[in-house]
Amino acid sequence: MTTMSIPPTQGKSANGSSAEWRLDAELLRSTLARLRERPVSGAIWPPTLLAFETGLPITEVELALDPGRQRDRAAKPELAAWSVYEQLLYLLQPGDHDREVCQAAHERLAQHLWQRVSPPRDIAAIVSEADFMAAMAALTAKADMSLRAIAAAMWDLDRKHTWSKSGLEPYVAGKKLPPLDKKEHLRTLLLVLCDRAGRPVEDVEHYLWAWDSFRPRPRFGRPQLVTLPAASRDQEQNPLRISARRVPRTIQLTMSAATIGVIALIVLVVIVGVALLI
Repeated sequence: MTTMSIPPTQGKSANGSSAEWRLDAELLRSTLARLRERPVSGAIWPPTLLAFETGLPITEVELALDPGRQRDRAAKPELAAWSVYEQLLYLLQPGDHDREVCQAAHERLAQHLWQRVSPPRDIAAIVSEADFMAAMAALTAKADMSLRAIAAAMWDLDRKHTWSKSGLEPYVAGKKLPPLDKKEHLRTLLLVLCDRAGRPVEDVEHYLWAWDSFRPRPRFGRPQLVTLPAASRDQEQNPLRISARRVPRTIQLTMSAATIGVIALIVLVVIVGVALLI
């Protein structure tokens, strides 16, 4: 089986001391973790909520939160672009010191790690599922390969993540969006098509970025403050007074029974006393 690892889109190689950039990576990671867990806004920010609010692909958010991450052993350590961090910090509302720490650490990391860059104009124009399907059809046409040839090339490249001739037809013809649980299958297909169409291998990740943006996002709402009902005027004047409307029904019934019992006891004592006097 032939396998191929995808290098990051662009950037500098991870050179210099490994310990040097790892310290900066940990500084950036820990600062963001603290801002996410104890933010000024009072909200807790998991990666899915950050992705939803910023509109960024979840993969980019996860990379930003874990600088220096590698997709596999053969890949170079990666770093998200500073523009991604700017959007995240806008939500997290850091103080000036924390922002400066993040920016300085990112600048140092950019000297050692591969950093993603903006996709080419035609891929950046993909903003809907229809756009992506049309782009796949155009890429297939430029590759000028039959379905049989594409399927055979995918099989040679990665037998675990491949489609048959009939299975891939809807995706290369622009009839259907590849399912979200078939990312590695789509990666193999894009490797084949980009190579044959003369596109740089980095565009594979750009296409995957566009495809990932269609991933369904959880419908998170912004955190709401919980407020208790305002007290009535008589309760404000006498906090010990309890309104009957706010007492549970069972308690009301218990109180009524107790009251009746006390009255009955008083009446009985009075009758007995009168009888003794007579």
